[in-house]
Amino acid sequence: MALQTNSPPAGTPWRTLPAAALAASAAAGIVGLGEAFLTQGSPLARYAAWSARLVGLAGAAYAAVGLLLGVAAAALAVGVARRRGLGAERAVFAAGAGSLVGFAAFVASSQVGNTLLPLAVLVPTGLALAVSAPAGLGRAGTWTGLAALALAAGVARAALRGELAVAGLAAALLAAALGVAALARPRLGVPAGLAGLAAGALGVAALWNAFPEPSPSSPADRPSVLLVTIDTLRADRVGCYGYGRDTTPVLDALAAEGVLFENALTSANTTAPSHATMLSGLHPVEHGTTNNGMPLDPQVTVLPDVLVREGYETAAFVSGFTLVDEACGLAGRFDRYGDNLLAFPWLPEAALELRLGKSLSRVALRRGVEIWRGDRPAEETVGEALAWLDRRAERDTAAPFFLWVHCYDPHVPYEPPPPYDTRFDPDYDGDASGDWYHVGTEERRAIAASEADRRHLEALYDGEIAYTDAWLGRLLEGLERHGLAGETLVIVTSDHGEGLGEHGYFYDHGTYLYDTEMRVPLVLRFPDGRAAGTRVAADARLLDLTPTVLDALGIQARAGFSGASLLPLLEPGHAPEPRPVLALSYVAGELSGYPLDGRKLAVRAEGWKLIETSEVWLDTTRVPAVEELYDLAADPGERADLLAAPGDAAAAPPAAVLERLRASLEQLREIARAREEARELTPEMAEKLRGLGYL
Repeated sequence: MALQTNSPPAGTPWRTLPAAALAASAAAGIVGLGEAFLTQGSPLARYAAWSARLVGLAGAAYAAVGLLLGVAAAALAVGVARRRGLGAERAVFAAGAGSLVGFAAFVASSQVGNTLLPLAVLVPTGLALAVSAPAGLGRAGTWTGLAALALAAGVARAALRGELAVAGLAAALLAAALGVAALARPRLGVPAGLAGLAAGALGVAALWNAFPEPSPSSPADRPSVLLVTIDTLRADRVGCYGYGRDTTPVLDALAAEGVLFENALTSANTTAPSHATMLSGLHPVEHGTTNNGMPLDPQVTVLPDVLVREGYETAAFVSGFTLVDEACGLAGRFDRYGDNLLAFPWLPEAALELRLGKSLSRVALRRGVEIWRGDRPAEETVGEALAWLDRRAERDTAAPFFLWVHCYDPHVPYEPPPPYDTRFDPDYDGDASGDWYHVGTEERRAIAASEADRRHLEALYDGEIAYTDAWLGRLLEGLERHGLAGETLVIVTSDHGEGLGEHGYFYDHGTYLYDTEMRVPLVLRFPDGRAAGTRVAADARLLDLTPTVLDALGIQARAGFSGASLLPLLEPGHAPEPRPVLALSYVAGELSGYPLDGRKLAVRAEGWKLIETSEVWLDTTRVPAVEELYDLAADPGERADLLAAPGDAAAAPPAAVLERLRASLEQLREIARAREEARELTPEMAEKLRGLGYL
């Protein structure tokens, strides 16, 4: 581009704004469209069958944000050009470069990791410097000042995500101040060019220090912890628990190297309450998250809170809507919390915060297009976790870490990707859908009556398990690749099971408290190989997970846990103390527009299970409260309710045992009543959960 030295009329530079804004908007829109089309061929397409309808929205959202940022950046650049007396062509260049810097800052600060942010901002700035260098150092200061502001914005992003060290924040603030000085005044004690260059250097330094360093007081020889939770995974569909199909070769191998708890039990058959119990060591009625959509009370201490104080780096990557921060409130407990469920992972979240972006979202929703997925595949979540491990390795830190990875795939809809969709039922030629939540009543009846259809849906469920197990293998390979396998406590479990037709309950969970929904796998592999190959028959609870981790790490547990460490169960000859399992669930749904308000409570102890269902009103019909009692030793399938058909009196428990079971449920009821008065779903959260099939 030829550069003129003659100054134009006073108003000329501002005429460049429309062109610069249009260029920025077009560039952003092209990126959005390209990203959207690429998504069609990715594994994400199966999680958003309607994703082709979102291509236009992705392009429009990017274009809208690019337009706004382009106008702002170009106006700033043109203003500087006028102040410096640049010519018309220089002003055109200033506007274009300014919009490019603005757009790069948007993309970087919203979507690109800290390691790529300097590159995204400094490349367009470098182009500007190359053209403006003949004009002298003062103009170079203009571009480096702009770059410093963009870098400072990226550091602010890191601060909001909890990834910022104090040194990084201080450098960012100084970079922003020097950048403003370089742009606003020709001189501020030093030439503006030097101020701009110094600002740019400080911006890079700010990002270099963006991640927190480990506490010097934390012992570097403590093991790290990897917790993997596979949603909706029944223990009896896992190979090392006796299942005939080869669904879990990776988990089976892990169990051979570690400890397998044969009777691990959850305290809740829905995702958020179960995970809150795992991480807090408290019953759902104690921590207050008794249903999906109820964020955890900030006053409740959870495992990552304790580990952060001990110098651990913490990160979580989750796959389902009920664990996004808005629904569960856990993000603030981790240094890094990955819960991006946008239909396109790079769809600019900033667009959703703008009035135009919200308008586009409303238009999309009216056309039946959801911009948020209900979940994302293990490939994406595990990929994020592996990238976090890679970035951590680049920093060469000695701090131990706590990494939680949640995979959602076995949950309905059962839609495993190839080849897992045909692995366990290759000859099926019917049309039963794996999306059970959105199948009509008549079709459900037909599927329930067809042995081939039922067998096919179970094969799809197994395919989802096998797919997730394969990605568990990739995650464990990542530990090996970074030399971390020998210094990491690995825990694999599930939040709850799934009804697969038992008790007339098909392809769902959250209503009943039978062992089909309560019994889950639990495998621990210790870094020192302790108790490798051990199988523990005594009852273990997800409630015990946090006390167990702290015990294994040698961290003094605070008072107040309802759970207890499982490590004593590994000692030879140890006589296990009773571990009663208390559980609750809510009868989901509504009738004639009114919530059912049903509740089930269960206690599993001393070889017995007592289940109490509260009364429910179905329109004008009152369904009275019911008690069920099962002898788990004689009836592990929980098919013979001893209270409904007493039969042989010798099969009933002693009166004192039944009284203790009832007393436990009464305590649970009292705490639940007190919590329910203070915690209710917001209308917005209820609507989202209803749309995903939870209510």
